[in-house]
Amino acid sequence: MSAMPDRKPRPYSRKQALQNAAFLEQLERTGNARDAARVTGLNRSMLTKRRNADPDFAQRWEAALTLAAARLARPDQGQGPARVVRSKGRLQLRVGKTRTIDRDAEQRFLAALSATANVRLSAAAAGFAHSSFYARARNHPGFARECASRWRSAPNGWRRRCWKARCRRQTSTTIGNTTIPRRSRR
Repeated sequence: MSAMPDRKPRPYSRKQALQNAAFLEQLERTGNARDAARVTGLNRSMLTKRRNADPDFAQRWEAALTLAAARLARPDQGQGPARVVRSKGRLQLRVGKTRTIDRDAEQRFLAALSATANVRLSAAAAGFAHSSFYARARNHPGFARECASRWRSAPNGWRRRCWKARCRRQTSTTIGNTTIPRRSRR
């Protein structure tokens, strides 16, 4: 039995070489492969496959991570809105969430809820997913009470249309700790 020779990966095209260089530059800056791939506009799984297939690329990947860890370990480096975290024993630069519901977005949502009695439309008017406001209502009882109050103050026609769009068998809906009963059609 003869041993199989190590297959060398075929050479990268110019485009692939430029992609690798851009990715490794970002990886060295952040120490975070997911963020480096996102910033460069590349698919992370494609880069992981390249790393697994090409020992040279894997070595440069590890070198970039080592340099990033050394740079991020220095406290004198200003990071801006990002923060340094330890993940799987390595230091990484993580960018914080940029989209959080602030007081302004909350007021836009509540104003739209007063007008439409529709959580999805109101959330879209505020620029967030409706699930974000349901979660906020679950975690902030004051916001849940305000939602219920605004929903009740919406014009009856809107509320009626909103209920017709929902499952007729549903007897109530809950926003936070507040249960809003279904109104009977009389």
